[in-house]
Amino acid sequence: MVPILRLHTPADAPSEAEVLGPTILVGIRAMPDEQLAKTFHLVAPLWLSGGISVWQSGAGLLDLEEPLARALVAGDIWSAALVAEIPEPSQRWIATRWPAALVVCSEVDQPFLLDTWTQVNHMTHRSDTHLSVHRPGRAGAR
Repeated sequence: MVPILRLHTPADAPSEAEVLGPTILVGIRAMPDEQLAKTFHLVAPLWLSGGISVWQSGAGLLDLEEPLARALVAGDIWSAALVAEIPEPSQRWIATRWPAALVVCSEVDQPFLLDTWTQVNHMTHRSDTHLSVHRPGRAGAR
C-alpha cells in the first residue's frame, strides 16, 4: 500500500478542482517544506513513484517559470511537467522520467518557453502524445 501524503496548504491556495488550464506537476524526493509548498502553491499530492511524490501546483507557469528553473537546478524539485490535465496512470511517467527538466505536452501551447528554456529532447509516445523536454537556460548560454 502506498502511503498517502498530506500537506496543509496555505488558505489562499486553490483547491484541486479550482486549478484551470494547463497544470504543472512537480516531482519531489522528500516531503515539501513550507516554503516550497508556498512558492509552488502545491495543491495536492497525486501519486508516489519510486520515492518521488508528484504534486499538483495551483499556479501558472508564467508565475513559476523563474522559481521552477532555480528549484530544478538546485535539486529542490526532481522534475516537472506541464500538462493539459492530470495524466491517466499509464501516462504518469511523464512527470518523473527526466530529472532537472520540464516536460511540456503538445496539448499545451507555451511558446514563451523557447526564450528561457533550452529544448533538449522531443519524442512521440503512442503516436498521439508529443513531448518536448526543456532544461533551464537559453540555448547556447552557459
